[in-house]
Amino acid sequence: MRPEESELLRHRLDYAWRYFESAARQRMLFFNYYLIVMGILVNGYVLAIREGLIAVAVFVCVFGILSCLVFMAFDVRTLRFVRMAVDILEHLERSVLFCDGFPSVSNQLGLMRREADQRHGAKSCWLTFRARLFDHKYWIRGMQLLILLAFALGVYYAMSRTGSPPVTTGG
Repeated sequence: MRPEESELLRHRLDYAWRYFESAARQRMLFFNYYLIVMGILVNGYVLAIREGLIAVAVFVCVFGILSCLVFMAFDVRTLRFVRMAVDILEHLERSVLFCDGFPSVSNQLGLMRREADQRHGAKSCWLTFRARLFDHKYWIRGMQLLILLAFALGVYYAMSRTGSPPVTTGG
């Protein structure tokens, strides 16, 4: 490989890795903000129910449902950026870094290529299920859907308390 080709490859790898790192960091940052916002909203809901402020509790829940949907949209967007970076890194691994038939399954090098090979080479449903079980996408989306469902149930609970006295704690 000529020096200018080597330098170009280094720039491409650096660019792809920084893009991946930035997209992955942004995704986790959004998720952390999501958890903070949801915690604040849950506390607001509990306080509103405790004080008998049904309209406020319903508003908080509706706002929580909308927030869940917005954060899901952000997650889909940032996941798409992460996958684009993974595709570029996998292509560079296959075409330049390990194009000499380097065994990707037995070694830790070529991580993006190795993961793609394992995902596409899964012969059984169990291997596919196991790979998906540890995929962040499903855990994050599952948590978002559970929180969304909790806010929907919170609306139902608040509406069913209309006319009830405020909840008091025993103390």
